[in-house]
Amino acid sequence: MPHVTRRDTLRGLGGAALLLATPRLALADADNAAKALNVACQQRGRDQFELVALDGAGAPLWSTPLPGRGHGVALRPQGDLIALTARRPGSWLWVVDVHSGQTRHQIEAPSGRHFYGHGCFNADGTRYFATENEIQSGQGYVAIYAADAGFKRLGAFPVGGIGPHEILLDAPRQELVVAIGGILTHPDRGRDKLNLDSMRPALARFSLDGVARSRVEPPARWSQLSIRHIALAPNGTTVMAMQYQGPKDQEPPLWGVADAEGMRLYHGPAGIARRLRHYMGSAVVDGSGAYAAITAPRANTATFWRLADGALVGELAMADVCGAAALEGAGRFVLTGGGGWAVETDVTGRVSRRWRPHGNGAWDNHLA
Repeated sequence: MPHVTRRDTLRGLGGAALLLATPRLALADADNAAKALNVACQQRGRDQFELVALDGAGAPLWSTPLPGRGHGVALRPQGDLIALTARRPGSWLWVVDVHSGQTRHQIEAPSGRHFYGHGCFNADGTRYFATENEIQSGQGYVAIYAADAGFKRLGAFPVGGIGPHEILLDAPRQELVVAIGGILTHPDRGRDKLNLDSMRPALARFSLDGVARSRVEPPARWSQLSIRHIALAPNGTTVMAMQYQGPKDQEPPLWGVADAEGMRLYHGPAGIARRLRHYMGSAVVDGSGAYAAITAPRANTATFWRLADGALVGELAMADVCGAAALEGAGRFVLTGGGGWAVETDVTGRVSRRWRPHGNGAWDNHLA
């Protein structure tokens, strides 16, 4: 199957496609009944970007203009606000009302810093944490914002590495889990990778006030494995989706887990890393905590793995698949792709439903 990119999809749709970075949220209506809601980053033409809420049938509920392409979206636990972070190396953080889409806050990163694309709230919704880069030093930080006081910036703490990307709250343990990609970039160079020979990716945990709790790194042989996206199992195990920056003739592990026993990396069947083009996208753990879905958009493939032993249990071919979210029950997921389709599947790759959530849109990046 040829490689189909989101850029190709936009070109094929005449530039009017949608770019969706969409988690499924729970929206309380006036009667406090749960209502399915998707929140999406949308691109119209070349330079028009919006945040759009879609109902369960894919119909727009509201839209809010954005200054550029968004990336990670987080819902405050109270269900009232959505925080959207710019795609790396963007400098804006947008906060909107869940019910109306009205913009509540427009936050710019401090001078000399930019965001790295993801953020998360603490359990009571009073704090928002965003990964960011200090441009002069190239060092990564987690910025802390007062979500209960107008998203005032309270400070930032260093992560002890370069390129922190996805950040998640491990609520039962009151810890922040940070995927440190290890790749140095600079806004003047766009998304160019400037330190591939000296990368030090890591997975780190911090207290909510920035005290380092633990840190694990791949073995030196695999120092060019950029840890980009992560997912948490109910028992606290972290699933890591990685992107290899080394020689393309090598067969590195592309995913792994980290827990109290350390980091374990999994290779999968012979030849799979090259077949997946050394690149994993989103990761999500199923409702049972037994399986993970990890997408490989450059290879148009979703993969399904058993956490207990790292075994590959299924695959699904899907154009530019990247978004992944767990459905209720064991081993069930919903996936989205750049071709505009969504599917419901089990871990064997058997599709039970396939549909277009919203017209001819192209889904991008992440789904929760």
